[in-house]
Amino acid sequence: MRYVWIAVIAVLVGIIAQSIYKEATKTGAKSVRLACHKKSTVFEKVVSPELLEELKENLKHSHLSVTVREQRSHYAPSQLFEHISVEEVLALTKKEIAKHQSTLKPMKKVVVDVLVYENDIQDPGKKNLEAKLYAGYLVYSFLLDEKLVYKIQIDFMNKEAKDVPDRVACAIESLMSL
Repeated sequence: MRYVWIAVIAVLVGIIAQSIYKEATKTGAKSVRLACHKKSTVFEKVVSPELLEELKENLKHSHLSVTVREQRSHYAPSQLFEHISVEEVLALTKKEIAKHQSTLKPMKKVVVDVLVYENDIQDPGKKNLEAKLYAGYLVYSFLLDEKLVYKIQIDFMNKEAKDVPDRVACAIESLMSL
């Protein structure tokens, strides 16, 4: 009988330890909550959860400012921007946001800041092959009255940026689905 109790306790301790391990090793910011997240690596963070609904509502009805910046590869010859321009990413972003907008009057100012990052495969800091596989990533920062509310980083894999329109749509969908 004593061995049965020891076995039961050992099983319970094992189950609890496994649960603690799973919780401790969860990837905090990596997201797979939408179908489009499964096509790429996505990191997202709600920085100001108390402003999230207000941000989304203002995005639908507000005058907004969208800026797009580029970061070209430093060590390798830059090739990404031969296939897609900052202006094209700006137009794609505005088009995707427009799908969620209505004609109501503006409320608060929404700023959407976008960084188009070209992966530098010759960067000596990239230690493994996986870090060299993607073509780049987009970083969207959504601000309401100059306060950061939501940020998302989404990788794109195609060196000719053919998957960028899908990633832009995914970034906007990610915000609007929260």
